[in-house]
Amino acid sequence: MDTGVYADHPALAGRVRDFIVIDPLGRRIETKRPFDARNHGTHVCGTIAGGNTADKVAIGVAPKPICLSPAS
Repeated sequence: MDTGVYADHPALAGRVRDFIVIDPLGRRIETKRPFDARNHGTHVCGTIAGGNTADKVAIGVAPKPICLSPAS
């Protein structure tokens, strides 16, 4: 996702498999925990891959995705 992803969001639980940061020169920067610098990536990831709410309402368009997030 473009700004990262908040992998601990309840709708994304267990759906973010890998997270890297890519700097402006295209270099990979390792991080310990996923983060979202401006919340846009989490919004996009939820639209694509969001799970069910507590009331079992599906909020994502893909049923069982695994997300890989190269944040820049």
